[in-house]
Amino acid sequence: MKDFIITKRDGSQDRFSLDKIMNAIIKAFQSVDEPVDLSAISKILSHLNISEGITVEDIQNQVEEALMREDYYKVAKSF
Repeated sequence: MKDFIITKRDGSQDRFSLDKIMNAIIKAFQSVDEPVDLSAISKILSHLNISEGITVEDIQNQVEEALMREDYYKVAKSF
């Protein structure tokens, strides 16, 4: 993914970080004692459509939808 600027919840802007999203996904899996591997995370990330100016809420919604699309309903609820 390219360098994008995202809009945070407080209205400030920051550089998009794929690492932050990956870490949040891993924490959600861990919170429900669900095993996770790199291929599952890659599959989830492949569903995301990140573009300039996207909000944190939009990213969160996309991740939750991607988790459900891959049948990780408990993880999506935890995310």
